[in-house]
Amino acid sequence: MSQAQIRTETTRVDTAHGLEPQMGIRLDDEPTRELLASIAGLDSGRQAEQFHGHAQELAALLQERLAVLDQRESELNARLAVVEREERTVRLRSLPGFEFSNDDANSLDSRDQASDHRPHSNTPEPPDTSERGTDIRSHKEVRVLANELAMPKASPSHSASEGSEPKSQNDRAPQHISTEPWDAEEHQRQSELAKRERQLEKLHDEITMLHREALSMRIATEQTWAQMAGVGSDQDVASSMRRLRQSLDDNYRLANDELQRRRTEMAAYSQRLAEQEARLRTQVRDAQLWIDRRWNELESRDAQLLVRENAIDHREADFERQSLEWQRQREEYRDEIEQLSRRIRLQHAAECA
Repeated sequence: MSQAQIRTETTRVDTAHGLEPQMGIRLDDEPTRELLASIAGLDSGRQAEQFHGHAQELAALLQERLAVLDQRESELNARLAVVEREERTVRLRSLPGFEFSNDDANSLDSRDQASDHRPHSNTPEPPDTSERGTDIRSHKEVRVLANELAMPKASPSHSASEGSEPKSQNDRAPQHISTEPWDAEEHQRQSELAKRERQLEKLHDEITMLHREALSMRIATEQTWAQMAGVGSDQDVASSMRRLRQSLDDNYRLANDELQRRRTEMAAYSQRLAEQEARLRTQVRDAQLWIDRRWNELESRDAQLLVRENAIDHREADFERQSLEWQRQREEYRDEIEQLSRRIRLQHAAECA
């Protein structure tokens, strides 16, 4: 091999060796987005999938929260309807001299459902009875009370502040049932009945005495007339006197039997009224206990719903903070990628120059 050839090959090798970059990267290769993302530790496809999954998770969370709120609203509406129905039922049951039966409850329930279906507007019930009272005054009071309960419960203060602020916790507390007015009215009615009974007994005694005197006068008159007229034998007169006395005794016996029967009926009525009063008091007490128990259960469920709502709010706030943090990191990575790309281009331009 000649010396010229050796010098030429040496020059070619030195020249090619001098053009090699010191970082080990070919100069004709332009960095791609995938390369820059890999340098920054990011994957564009995976990042897009993460963003999409995060958006789906947020949407599912919001839908779940909306469903929980809707369910809570429906439960609160059902609770208010049940409490109003229980209050009305207890007031109807507590009326003196009135028996509230299942038919009455069903009729009120059907009327409530019909009023709920109008444009403007399975819980266990307290124990009830199957007997029905016959007092006309009680039925009138029941109809008036049912009409009052069917109307919307709105006072002037409530109508003025309607829709402004929710009711406080004290306003939502269950009201205890007071039977003092009904007890006073029942006592007054019993006093009137006792007074009328005494008057009837006195009148009956007077009528019985007058009837006895009239029969005695008739016997004496017939006996005197027979003696004065001298008609008929003494045996006929005695037989007539015996018949009259027998009629008088029968009349007295029937009157005493009727009086005894009436006294027995009055005692039975008094016992039935006492049993009915005790039953009504028991029903009022059971209904009050049932309402208190149901109210406590509903308050407990309401507190649980509030806790769940607060937990959902916290989770939503955490997701929002994470989203903001991811956005900030994404911006930082983008800036870092741009800086790296700019540095590579400047270095490439410097090496080419």
